[in-house]
Amino acid sequence: NNATGRAAGADLFKENKDYLEGADHADFTPDGDMTIQAWVSIESHRKGMVVYKSNGSGPPWYSYEIIIHDNLEAGSYRAQFRWYSDVAVYTTYKNTSSTAMSTDTWYHLAGVHSGTDLKLYVDGNDSNVDTTAPTSGTIVDSTSWFEIGFGHLDPDPVDGIIDEVRLSSVARS
Repeated sequence: NNATGRAAGADLFKENKDYLEGADHADFTPDGDMTIQAWVSIESHRKGMVVYKSNGSGPPWYSYEIIIHDNLEAGSYRAQFRWYSDVAVYTTYKNTSSTAMSTDTWYHLAGVHSGTDLKLYVDGNDSNVDTTAPTSGTIVDSTSWFEIGFGHLDPDPVDGIIDEVRLSSVARS
């Protein structure tokens, strides 16, 4: 569905599992530093996948994701960036924003992996509040989908607008 975006036209994702999907490609799984960013405006408070690189075949379930999550605090939805490492029994590293998201408000979300650091920026501000240990190992090299708005393995569609998704193999700040 089309919508008015932050920069121009955007995609409206509703709870009925609207999503965009791309086939696996090496560019979707950077082997070192990376930045994933998007403009997001949610229409309701609910868990939802913004950007998701799925594994599809079993644990580990994803390479990375930016999600909207209540972080076990009812009614306090925040952005979260997760990065999955191939170390030992697989390890999830995550950062949760300190900014509670309001409906019908644009937020620029950027998840950055740089060396062993994992950061989440909201509107350009380092917004980490729930941080795991420094990352180690390399990102899980998933062979499945790159998805926007929904994750096949975590069926929580975004209810809102996503615009200007960008994935790069450099750590932006």
